[in-house]
Amino acid sequence: MAASMALAVFAILVPLFALKLSIPSITKTVLSLLHKQGEQELHLQAELRKLKEEQDRIDIKDEFAKHAKLQRKMNKVTDELKSIRNSKFKRHLIIQWGVTIFLHFVHKLCYLMVIWSLREKPVIQMKYEWTWPIGSILAFPCGQPGAIGITWWVVASSLVIRESHRLLSAFRSNSSKKEI
Repeated sequence: MAASMALAVFAILVPLFALKLSIPSITKTVLSLLHKQGEQELHLQAELRKLKEEQDRIDIKDEFAKHAKLQRKMNKVTDELKSIRNSKFKRHLIIQWGVTIFLHFVHKLCYLMVIWSLREKPVIQMKYEWTWPIGSILAFPCGQPGAIGITWWVVASSLVIRESHRLLSAFRSNSSKKEI
């Protein structure tokens, strides 16, 4: 029974860790859904393209005044675009931080719920002698001698999953470098 409990807890922790790993991609998806180019920005970009095309058709040596006038218009449109993008960037940053903090909060809350709901049951039960020097620490919060409690199982499982992911990522990057 203890082995099935350990596997069940591990099966709960893997999706929680997957949630943690997918926080950046979820944040990017939310940002892409919320931040689309506005009509004013699209209009200014089209106007800037049109002015650039018009300026490219004009010979600077023959019609310098007209060329300079178009350049000033382009600078004005570019400044407007920059101001729109700056305000958009600030909103983007605030939303990014908010979504990231919210997802981290949900992630930690899920961990706490798992720990709270399984706090009285040992994940693994062993002989007390096997865990002797640190047995009471490992048994936290269930308190049964020789048991490994949910808190330490969550810590150990998270470390194993994180290191496995790190090693897998390192292996992938090394194999992709060898192919090049």
